[in-house]
Amino acid sequence: MSGDKKRHFTVLIVPHSEKSSQSFKLPVVFVKIFSVMFAISVVLLMVFAYNYHNLVQDNKKLEVLREENTEQEVKIDDFAKKTKKLEEELKTLMETENKIRELADLDDIEDDIDEQEEFNEVNLDRDNDELVRTGHTRGSEYNSETNGTVERTEETIRLLSAQIPQQKENLENTKLSLAERQEELKHTPDYWPVEGRISSSFGYRNSPITGARQFHDGIDIAAPHRTPVKAAANGRVQYASYRSGYGNLIVINHGYGYETHYAHLASFDVDRGEEVEKGEVIGFVGNTGNSTGPHLHFEIHVNNSPVDPKEYLK
Repeated sequence: MSGDKKRHFTVLIVPHSEKSSQSFKLPVVFVKIFSVMFAISVVLLMVFAYNYHNLVQDNKKLEVLREENTEQEVKIDDFAKKTKKLEEELKTLMETENKIRELADLDDIEDDIDEQEEFNEVNLDRDNDELVRTGHTRGSEYNSETNGTVERTEETIRLLSAQIPQQKENLENTKLSLAERQEELKHTPDYWPVEGRISSSFGYRNSPITGARQFHDGIDIAAPHRTPVKAAANGRVQYASYRSGYGNLIVINHGYGYETHYAHLASFDVDRGEEVEKGEVIGFVGNTGNSTGPHLHFEIHVNNSPVDPKEYLK
């Protein structure tokens, strides 16, 4: 009997009704196996619950990262567009300024443009490469690298944005320089005062009157009598009267250190103190003063010194 108890467990079922009680025996081995299986099931269930909880948390984190990724991609695309626009605007401003300088014969800024383009390319290529690389990264590594790249891109945009007002100011200054240069060109004596043949050049020559060797301060332009003589540049008539040797003489002060002389005129078409423009008729070819025939004696003085007019006339 004792041996049988060691090998079995007796399970007694007593109903609350009038039915008789029932009992059955379970082998000890079966009970032990069931207990072990139950314990293993509980452990497995706990492991599953733990892993499921972690999976749910990971999915939530992944969803947050996906949202952040989407926001970063939108921000990156916006940065790329802003940076490209700023780069193009800055480059256009610098190229426009350089063209204006070239047209105005001012010092160009090609070196500045090259340096600026190199700066833009280095920074933009670096930022774009990093944006592309970090765009494929996930997790905390993604956040740290992308945020760093975004900050550097923002800095690039800030630098470009800061340069544009300065470049616009430079462009305005260049426009002012261009206006000043254009005004100076209007007052530069480069317009031929009369059409004709140069009969005597600037420099030493034998005087047609005395035959003596002397310095000729201008050029003689042979032309028919009363051919219109025109102002070589804008300016104010400083002298319009007869002068010994020169005959009827007009002197125009053009400013910027320029002064022109028109001698041997037949008559005047302007008065002293009158403002004239380049190409405007001021008198007529004649033969007054020390002259051997109708021609215009034309001089250009720069800072009160005569220079060869052919160096200026176009």
